[in-house]
Amino acid sequence: MVEGELTNGLLKGYGRKLNSKGECKVGFWDTLKTGSGNEISVPHGKWAWYTKDGKLKVPENYYICK
Repeated sequence: MVEGELTNGLLKGYGRKLNSKGECKVGFWDTLKTGSGNEISVPHGKWAWYTKDGKLKVPENYYICK
């Protein structure tokens, strides 16, 4: 499940992604154009990834993906 600001079906701005394992990726997102010309949502700014029991899976930090 995805909730937040969507642009052309991709997260842009603040949002969160919940998966079937109960994990949550939350923070700021931007779009990145891949080498094949497709676009994907990537962390861009304050961002964190939590497990289903509320523990951090990766360190909470600022991420700028390019």
